[in-house]
Amino acid sequence: MAALRIGVHPNNLHLQLAALTWPLRWPETLLTADGSPAVQFVAYREGRDTGRLIADNVIDVGGTGSTPPVLAQHDGVPLVYVAASAPRGTNGALVVRAEDGPDDVPGLAGRRVALLDGSFHTSFLAAVLEREGLSLRDVERVELAPADAYRALSDGQVDAWIAMAPWLERVRSEASQWRVLTDIGPYVPNRSVFWARREAFHQHTAALDAVFSALTALGRDVANDPAPYAERLAAAGISGADATSWHAALAARDWQLLPCDAAFYAEQQGEADLLHRHGDLSHTIDIRQSASAAPLNFSSATHAR
Repeated sequence: MAALRIGVHPNNLHLQLAALTWPLRWPETLLTADGSPAVQFVAYREGRDTGRLIADNVIDVGGTGSTPPVLAQHDGVPLVYVAASAPRGTNGALVVRAEDGPDDVPGLAGRRVALLDGSFHTSFLAAVLEREGLSLRDVERVELAPADAYRALSDGQVDAWIAMAPWLERVRSEASQWRVLTDIGPYVPNRSVFWARREAFHQHTAALDAVFSALTALGRDVANDPAPYAERLAAAGISGADATSWHAALAARDWQLLPCDAAFYAEQQGEADLLHRHGDLSHTIDIRQSASAAPLNFSSATHAR
């Protein structure tokens, strides 16, 4: 059987660290009978490419925020949800300039907001605006990578920015320059979500079980001692952040991985319905159509915080 192809991009830290530590900490269950790897890591630029790469049979499984699989299912990609992280309510925030930024969310109407559109940023922004009686149509979305968004907000080219780790740690350390309008926690669970091509899920069930058991163990190790992993990320140039910023981000992260359950699917359905209300989905979708009849059995009993 061909190797399980695992997509890796810089914003999914479980998979990025797995690729950086392969094969040092991976179990023998991820080797074939002849000793060759039963998995292959396939690097790509960003999470929003995951649906296309799964649809084109370039990768078998990937990890993103909660929004890309919703958009992929809407576009007809045959996918199955595999696992999800615990909610991460402090891993994203809507940020403005401290001196002259909008005072509140209603003040965003007609303003320019920097984000990675089509990622969890879109769902976060939609939920924030909706609570105040606004919609995505009431702001101008500006597509910018994090480093560019940081500079654009500083220079006044945009009025707000959806920041995430590790840049969010920098924002919080520069409190005199920035103001957080709201963290993501009250609006979006902000889980990492792992999903696979439906056919690959059935072909590689044993390998996926082993992979996610290994990822669970990796998360525990990172939670117990973030320093060497922060050094690895910095040395690899991930997100352009230094080891200090990565250490803060890794230490604050909840590393628990969980099988997908009814509560998770309800969250995803809520997000799909939210995006449909705001016009980013042209039609409604039923998230349960991407549920697996036989979830994985990887070990998640020990929390990784």
